[in-house]
Amino acid sequence: MSSRLLAPLIAVGLGVGTGYYVFQPLLVSYKESTQGSFRPEDDHHAAPAPPLPYTSLQPGKTADGQDLLPPPAQELPVEPKREV
Repeated sequence: MSSRLLAPLIAVGLGVGTGYYVFQPLLVSYKESTQGSFRPEDDHHAAPAPPLPYTSLQPGKTADGQDLLPPPAQELPVEPKREV
């Protein structure tokens, strides 16, 4: 029974160890830069991004940047039922 548990325990231990090794420097850096806690007023990157100017790459926008309404549904032609 213990031989069956050995491989999963090694896998779990290896996963936890790898996760700690990979993420510990990131968490330490984050803790130092936020003084241990995060407050939204400390985030200087929270300003909204300005809208993109109208370009030909944005065909779903009007010249003033508003979204166009979706096109009306196009009905598929109905073929008559074939009799065999």
